[in-house]
Amino acid sequence: MDDGIANHVQPENSGRAGPDKLCALREGRPLLGLEVLGRTSKVRHELNAATANAAPAPQPPSIVTPQVDLWCVGLGSIVVLAPLVLFGDRTILGLGLSMTAILTMWINMPHFLASYRIVYRTKESILRHSGASIYLPAILLAYCFYAVAKAETDFRHVEILLMVSSGYLAWHYTGQIWGMMATFGVLSGNPFNKLERNLIRTGLRLQLVWHVTWVLQRVPPDYPWLLKFAGNAYFVMSLLTAVAYTLALAGFWFYRKRTGTLPPLRASIAWLALCFWYAAIARDRDAILLAQIGHAVQYLAFTGRVEANVFNRESPREHASTTRHVLIYFGLLIAVGFFVVWLFETPGVIVAYDLWGKAAAKALPPVMLAFINIHHYYTDGVIWKISSPTVKRDLFSHLPKDGKKKQK
Repeated sequence: MDDGIANHVQPENSGRAGPDKLCALREGRPLLGLEVLGRTSKVRHELNAATANAAPAPQPPSIVTPQVDLWCVGLGSIVVLAPLVLFGDRTILGLGLSMTAILTMWINMPHFLASYRIVYRTKESILRHSGASIYLPAILLAYCFYAVAKAETDFRHVEILLMVSSGYLAWHYTGQIWGMMATFGVLSGNPFNKLERNLIRTGLRLQLVWHVTWVLQRVPPDYPWLLKFAGNAYFVMSLLTAVAYTLALAGFWFYRKRTGTLPPLRASIAWLALCFWYAAIARDRDAILLAQIGHAVQYLAFTGRVEANVFNRESPREHASTTRHVLIYFGLLIAVGFFVVWLFETPGVIVAYDLWGKAAAKALPPVMLAFINIHHYYTDGVIWKISSPTVKRDLFSHLPKDGKKKQK
């Protein structure tokens, strides 16, 4: 048997196997070729182990994570609204009252209250933003009570509050979208320059005007001249949306030309989400709820990050409990939202009815919602300034300064 094997093994320098190799075979030791294969296998195993143990490539800077940011900033609402926008499929609008209430109480109301958490967090913040924290809410609340008290004889004040709230939303939507885009530009390391910023923001302002003309389609019939003007303006602004898109895309093109890269994906998705919101409500006014939910999800991602960063700064020894703290934060926002709605719709309605009558009781809930909306829109414009050192500290303090990802 050994001679048969030896006849099939070629020696290095002769046609027969030498005694050393025959001994190796008898003793069970590998021959030279098998030794090389064994060593190669060992090296491959060590390389695989080294690759498995190597630190993963660092993710791009983000508010939550790059993937969560992408879905929150607009990809989620794009996916939800795509059937309506692209094919006219209105299935998603048949949510029913129960789902509408759930989305409102679990997402929309918390997003309003999150801005209050920021502006009323400290005495220093209240005084620094006194216009948003003291003077505007005092004046606005007084006018709201006046409108409710007069509702029995003059409903125009209620209508004014509702129209202002709806129109102001246009400024709020487009302003927040630009804030998202600017933020992700900064995080990418290549912020938009002046030319790109002006092109994109001019396009957003055209979309803002379109939104206002859309709101004016619901002007009460008591103002026929305004209805006629609003109809004409809406038609013109619908045509000009093509100009708005062209300006924004030109801003993206100049960004690509300057940097050699596409604009940050999360910035582009935020802008595209706004386009989908407006296309959806142009198809069906009832889509405004879904647009609002998409907007609220955007906002909550950022306020959640601020809450986590401030907590880590003020309670560094409790860093490990950040997730728990943020979950408690969101839970409290939801709970307070439920309480506020109950306050307006139950004891508030009863008191309004006793004081001013049936029309006042009917007007109170929408008027107080208008108050929250208007106050939120104004407060949001005051507290979110990306150039502010306070905003940068609270929003970006979780990011490393040396380019290395912090451990959480």
